Amino acid sequence: MLKFKKFFSTALMIMLIISSFLIFQPIKVYSEEMVSYTVSFNTSAHTISGYVKDKVTDDPIENAKIMLNKSTRSFLDTKTDSKGYFKFENVLEDTYILKIEKEGYKEYDKTIKIDGNDLELDVSMGFYTISGYITDKMLDEPIENVKVKLNDSTKSSMETETDSKGYFEFKYLSQGSHTVKTEKEGYSNYEKKVKIDSEDVKLSLDIKSQMGPCIISGYVKDERTDIPVNNVMIRLDGSSNWVNETDDNGYFKFEGVTEGVYGIKFEKEGYYAYIKSLNVSGDDTELDVKLNSYINVEINNVNVEFDNLTGYPFIDENDRTLVPLRKVLESFGAQVQWDNDKKLVYVTKNNNTVYIPANESYIIVNDKKVAIDSKAIIKNEKTYCPIRAIVEGLGGAVIWDEETNSIVIKDKE
Repeated sequence: MLKFKKFFSTALMIMLIISSFLIFQPIKVYSEEMVSYTVSFNTSAHTISGYVKDKVTDDPIENAKIMLNKSTRSFLDTKTDSKGYFKFENVLEDTYILKIEKEGYKEYDKTIKIDGNDLELDVSMGFYTISGYITDKMLDEPIENVKVKLNDSTKSSMETETDSKGYFEFKYLSQGSHTVKTEKEGYSNYEKKVKIDSEDVKLSLDIKSQMGPCIISGYVKDERTDIPVNNVMIRLDGSSNWVNETDDNGYFKFEGVTEGVYGIKFEKEGYYAYIKSLNVSGDDTELDVKLNSYINVEINNVNVEFDNLTGYPFIDENDRTLVPLRKVLESFGAQVQWDNDKKLVYVTKNNNTVYIPANESYIIVNDKKVAIDSKAIIKNEKTYCPIRAIVEGLGGAVIWDEETNSIVIKDKE
């Protein structure tokens, strides 16, 4: 019986301690011998309350989520009512993080300390901003009075202009996707899609001038020797027309070129003309031009015309003349086929057959191997080769006319 009384007394003491903890009040506990013990707890429970309003309109924000966190743990949470009001009760003295979330508004974070008094808050929730600077892409200088438009996913539109520093800003924006568009006379229109997640958006936009000044420049060299070619006549034809020449270093330069599509042509006696199309769109253009020495090819008294598509004859490092095979041989009346797997050219004419393997110092004429003094090569997806052995293998004759710098090809009579 004595053991039961001691057990009952101990259990009663534990229950009283727990009860006193729950109601945060000191309590006296009596043992079997009627000795009193006083157990004390923190009795400082407080209230945190307040109103949440729109920073711009000062209207209450309903259903904003209010979270009271301690360290990294979520401690308490509630929502604002129709008046934007919220309240936490029985909050012990400590340091907390008050976090408020509402779609379309910036998150609100504030560290608060409960120390002896209830706490009342007035919270204003703000919106997001999209801001930035606009500069000239060529000059790297700010552009003033650029019209900047902002559209969101609901097609709602806002408009502003850049200041003297090229700065613009849109305020009071909600989360979501937006489109920024720029307009300025003399400049290309610019459009960029941006998305606001949890931070303001800051942009740096470079826009292109439609009026230049743009520069087209470069060097002209000999394709075979890589030596600069001077006194090359250069014509630039488009919305404006220029004529220029290369200097002793093969250098040329056109300044003040406006946006547009141009044709540029390089001409020099003793060289094939070089023609190229240029699309000038606000950036400088640098060219590295290689001219091929002029070598005339005459087949049965008719000159063969070469261009950038067919390729041009040239003199290789072995001082041998290589010609574009397909253009020359088809002009000679031969049938030309390319075997991509075996990397060879297959040519037939008048029951004669010639195989021309790439990067080999021989050809096969009617099943017989014939040595050639320079290898057939593939250049810019075209096959070039010395022509004499091939033409002779097809039943023709080749003569070199040094006076006119010409290859003369004829059918044998």
